[in-house]
Amino acid sequence: MGRIALTGATGFLGSKTADLLKARGFQVLLLVRNKKRLHPQLVESCQVVEVDFGDSSSLMQALAGVECLFHIAAANTTQQTDRDKIIASTLGLTQCVLQAANEARVPKVVYVSSVVALGRSKDPNILLDEDAVNEGFESPYVEGKLIAEQWVKEFATSSGLDIRHVYPSWVVGAGDPYLTPPHKFIMDFSAAGQKIYFDGGVSIANADCVAEGIVAAWQKGEPNGKYVLGGDNLTFKELYDLLGDEFGKPKPSIKVPKWFLKMASTIGKAVLGQAFPISPKYVESVIGRYSWYDSGKAERVLGYQMTPARETIKLAKPELLARQNGTYWMQANKGAWPANNRENKKAIFVTGFPGWLGNRFIDTCIFGNADGDYKFEGEIRLLVRGEATPLPLLPPNCRVIYGDVTQPETYKAALAGCETVFHFAGLLHGQSPEALYAVNTEGTKLMLDAAIEQKVSKFIFISTDSVGGYTKAGKPFSDGAGDRPYKHYGKSKARAEAYLAEKVGSGQIAGASLRSFWFFGPHPADRNLSFFRMFSWPFQLVFGDGKNLRAISHVDDLIQAFWKAEASNRLDGGSYYIPSLGSSYSVDGLFKALSDGLGQKANRVHISKILCRIFEHTETLLSKLGIQNQTLLAAGKFDRDITASAGEANKAFGYKPSVEMRQIVAEIKTALDNS
Repeated sequence: MGRIALTGATGFLGSKTADLLKARGFQVLLLVRNKKRLHPQLVESCQVVEVDFGDSSSLMQALAGVECLFHIAAANTTQQTDRDKIIASTLGLTQCVLQAANEARVPKVVYVSSVVALGRSKDPNILLDEDAVNEGFESPYVEGKLIAEQWVKEFATSSGLDIRHVYPSWVVGAGDPYLTPPHKFIMDFSAAGQKIYFDGGVSIANADCVAEGIVAAWQKGEPNGKYVLGGDNLTFKELYDLLGDEFGKPKPSIKVPKWFLKMASTIGKAVLGQAFPISPKYVESVIGRYSWYDSGKAERVLGYQMTPARETIKLAKPELLARQNGTYWMQANKGAWPANNRENKKAIFVTGFPGWLGNRFIDTCIFGNADGDYKFEGEIRLLVRGEATPLPLLPPNCRVIYGDVTQPETYKAALAGCETVFHFAGLLHGQSPEALYAVNTEGTKLMLDAAIEQKVSKFIFISTDSVGGYTKAGKPFSDGAGDRPYKHYGKSKARAEAYLAEKVGSGQIAGASLRSFWFFGPHPADRNLSFFRMFSWPFQLVFGDGKNLRAISHVDDLIQAFWKAEASNRLDGGSYYIPSLGSSYSVDGLFKALSDGLGQKANRVHISKILCRIFEHTETLLSKLGIQNQTLLAAGKFDRDITASAGEANKAFGYKPSVEMRQIVAEIKTALDNS
């Protein structure tokens, strides 16, 4: 079989196409910048060459003897920032790759463009085909695709190179490593549903079908042929309703006119500049327009087939839910379990998986941390809420128990024979008071009572700085003294701490409460990524004067603290703060450290403390009315001093912060790159 070259194998469509070519027996050459970003299976099954896509001579050498080149690489993003970088990843990269292919005398090239090059229709009755031309653009990505499309056509004419164009629509399916915009759109809906909708529509294409179409363009297509690879043409309302059915979320009922969205985006862009995610250009180009296409030519010539959107979305659903609960990154460890001899090993019981801290804790139990510490070879019993929860493949020493902390009958027997309970499960700020007390207080009490009944030795509980509340300016918390719990969240955790202290004091069990601060660490939740994205804005909002001290807790330091507490024979039911870094930063200092580390200009805009108090009291009033607002709650507390030393935890069980700021910044960069 012939030797085939492919760019873009680190991305969604590229990896799909590479898998398909390899499965059909072709020798596949993958041209990549960094092979570490490739799926391990592709590294094992294909020839991989790391190249400089700006160096045509090295590319030409790599392409010698290639029968066909599939050029798929390009940035797929809706970002409004980094225009030059995004256009370079489409036009500049395409120019270099195709010129090298021509010099290497590659006989055929399949160029994977996008339907954005064809435009959108104002009339839902008119389906666009291969001859349509987009006359405008709403983002640097679309601009780059339009310019590249024109250049490729002209280059094919001048060089005589056989370049076949394919135009995929919204590609959806399993196996998307970096969350392309269609999947981001679906995942955002799956988190909370949608209240509004608007005119317009999109075409949902199945990723596997598109990969088949790309390969067919080489094997069955005409010289310099052009083929639309579309799918189900749905209005936005139809798509939202379909997603509502599939994910069990509210469907939109309020139709918002285009003029209103354009006005809102104009205001947002004026305030945040290019960092605002929806530009007036985007509203003009997308809202009220129909990205609907005619794939008839591809069906006739290539044998292209389309899959109903509902089936296609079902294929993507498990991975999107795994991204929501933070376990998607754990999929990379499938089956690669280290040797484990669990004979005569103790068992532990862990709640709060999946969850940010719980996920990292379990991964560390399986593989150890960066230094090889905290690997646990005994049985790990995991209390997971809801059998529909998507989970990664887990090693044999992990046993999943489906249940709920508020229902001890589902887990009581599973506690028998356990040495320690690590209790991470809980509800965060922004939930109703009733829910907070039901889970954080009563759920913890039930768990603790069941552990005592089953003769569990130790109970270690994740608590929060909100139990301490906040301190006077410049003052740290004093462990176990002067607590003034903040809002219902702090009170719900404080009551759980008190119950644990009571049971430990009466000699029924050993245990401790570990109070965490503002979470940092790898694989952050989307709410944290939203904060980190703020550093690319023209300015960064700071609630308060920025002089207040804020401690943070890195998940790896928390895991260290939990294991050191577990190893201690002096668990006295006390509450211990677990800060990271050697010393607390002021908020301005923290923002500056993050800005500098991320290579962004620091331009902090401070919001008056008076407004912070207004936000705080407004949130209190709304909460009494049954309305929860996470943003107001966070803003109302952000200007407070919330800090502590690690001294008491060090004395009790030897905890020492180990994570440094440079590690935190590196993890944020990675998370932003992969989001």
